[in-house]
Amino acid sequence: MASLIDELISVLQEECEVYKTLTEIAGKKTKVIVHQNLDELSKITALERDHVDVLVNLEKKRREVSGDIATVLNRKEDDLTLQDLIHVLKDQNEVQGRLKEVHDQLKQTLKNFTKINEINKKLIQESMELIDFNLNFIQGMYQAPETANYSKNAMNVSPNMELGIFDAKQ
Repeated sequence: MASLIDELISVLQEECEVYKTLTEIAGKKTKVIVHQNLDELSKITALERDHVDVLVNLEKKRREVSGDIATVLNRKEDDLTLQDLIHVLKDQNEVQGRLKEVHDQLKQTLKNFTKINEINKKLIQESMELIDFNLNFIQGMYQAPETANYSKNAMNVSPNMELGIFDAKQ
């Protein structure tokens, strides 16, 4: 079982490193969003996808190791958390300490990652709202206003506005 725990710790450490890298990338993404650099945003998004692919593989490996540990402990895989495993290892201080340390690092890294992603999400939402506002404003400028213009015969006459976004005559 010691080798399974060591393998689990190793996988968790790798996951933590990938999440730290993703956190750095998310920080760069914040700057790119603020400066509205779409080309750089595309590059960053592609880089994020590559890291997410690595995380998917690591998560698959972590699940396999966790399943093996659950089998050895005669427990259900879905019911076995890292906290439970740390508690089970109470007699093995060194291994328990390493597992607790990687758990705490991963937890803090994910907290930081989530925080930066929330900021990015809000920035993108605000950008989308601004774009929507600008489009509505521009469309409103080109619509003829409803006015009460009357001719001699008391007929409502619409102003002849030839405004449009595109000049179809060209």
